[in-house]
Amino acid sequence: LPDFANEYATNISKGGLFVRCPKPPAMRTRISLNLKLPSGENVAIDAEVVHVLSPEQAAAIEKHLAGK
Repeated sequence: LPDFANEYATNISKGGLFVRCPKPPAMRTRISLNLKLPSGENVAIDAEVVHVLSPEQAAAIEKHLAGK
């Protein structure tokens, strides 16, 4: 997915990864990601889209998290 190539992960955990992008892939889409870790190491992974937020939902979550 070319539009997905240079987006930024704002939340990563054992359970998943949240990536902000203007045109998210459809649910159940299989994607390949290349992640650059804080250590500088590059990691290639295959993933599946299992949840998509509307812009309003994402903004509300970010506002909540910023208040913590």
